Amino acid sequence: FFRIKNLDVVIGSIIGGSRAIDYFDDKYDEELNSEDIKDYRKQTIKKNRIKYFNYRGIDLGDDYDSYAKNPSCIDIWPKQEDIKRIKERSDYYENQANIEIYTNNDLYLIALKKNEEEQLLDKDNIISPLTFIQNLTCVYPNIKYVDGNYRIKPIVAIYANDALQADEMLIHELNHVIELHLLNVKDNSYKCICGWDYIGGNINQSTTTFEDTTNLNRNIRKYELFSEIINELLAQRVAKALHENGTFILTDKENYLDKNATTYERSTFLIKEFLETYFDEIIQSRKGNIEIIWNKVGKENFDQLNELFHVFKESFPLPKYNKLKDDLRNNNNSELVKKYSEIINKRDEILKSMKEYSPNESISMK
Repeated sequence: FFRIKNLDVVIGSIIGGSRAIDYFDDKYDEELNSEDIKDYRKQTIKKNRIKYFNYRGIDLGDDYDSYAKNPSCIDIWPKQEDIKRIKERSDYYENQANIEIYTNNDLYLIALKKNEEEQLLDKDNIISPLTFIQNLTCVYPNIKYVDGNYRIKPIVAIYANDALQADEMLIHELNHVIELHLLNVKDNSYKCICGWDYIGGNINQSTTTFEDTTNLNRNIRKYELFSEIINELLAQRVAKALHENGTFILTDKENYLDKNATTYERSTFLIKEFLETYFDEIIQSRKGNIEIIWNKVGKENFDQLNELFHVFKESFPLPKYNKLKDDLRNNNNSELVKKYSEIINKRDEILKSMKEYSPNESISMK
């Protein structure tokens, strides 16, 4: 491709590392040209592009436009196919290295031995290298065969790392354990519900490969976002009550927080009134009986409110969310604020429809 002294800085080292060349991807041009992206984010993109040119032997100072308009820079401007090729190869080797390193990690080996001792049937849904790479705090649903019946046997991974919200994070995951219910086992698969979130898995499968440890994106399940923010707000209430009562589990009683532990909290505005209005039905419905809340507010209304979480997530990734906060703070009637207002108006319409709902017949879980 090209010879360069600081190759690891430009295209990344074999095992991870920041790649300056990544910032020439077309998606970053979209961010640079967008009014919905904060200036500091744009400066990060420009600084990495300048770094690339510097390591290619071109130093025109700190003015990005000087590079963008310079013929020598334009001549060596990375092509999209090269960016993609370098990312694919770098990610491949990083993933192989991660798997090699973390499958020999003492904690991983202990977890693997424990899984075998418990005779868990879903060999795919266990603590994996990705758990350690992302420092995941989560619950892995699993099942085992006990006295002639299949039983839920979840695996809980807690990575608090002295976090000020460690108690709240622990309670969040324990809530998941309490809310996890097995719905059915059919052929070589099983299905369960956690709160309102449907999750499935496979039985007696032998794992020979691991998920991609470099891909931080995954498909979001239908009710996952809705269910998670409800759980998060409930966990915050429990943690606050425990701390007010003088009970501390993982956190220091002199230095702790009962919130700001997850990104789910960004969507609190969507369900604050919903949670207060239907609190009892919400609690009852999260014990494997989602139809209780459907029958109270109407499944169509429930699904419409659920869809708003996906709209919000898609409309406000972190760079745009940060810009939205600034616009709201500065009373700037930007396109982001208009979109945010549309979501709020739709939320209010749905809540009004929920309050007016009168079921003709009970809805059963499908």
